[in-house]
Amino acid sequence: MTEPKKLSTTQLAKKRGMTANQLFADISAMGLTIKAADKWILTEAGKQLGLARKQKKQAIYQKYNFNLIKLADEEVLNLDDILPRLLLKFGVQAY
Repeated sequence: MTEPKKLSTTQLAKKRGMTANQLFADISAMGLTIKAADKWILTEAGKQLGLARKQKKQAIYQKYNFNLIKLADEEVLNLDDILPRLLLKFGVQAY
């Protein structure tokens, strides 16, 4: 199972035929974000929604006894160097 490509709010708004400001207003109206000091941040409800989605995906891995390799954001930037080392932990040799 591959992780879907992440979109910026501006990209998502464009796909939905609206401005980023309109999308932020909609998300804010749902109680998922607030604007503080000219920056949008997740509310507790927004964090919980994201956490619920993550837990649902993790449950699929557990159900089928799949190994899950967790990566930090900075590791994704160096995936070619990081992933082969992590795969070795599971007996997978990559070249």
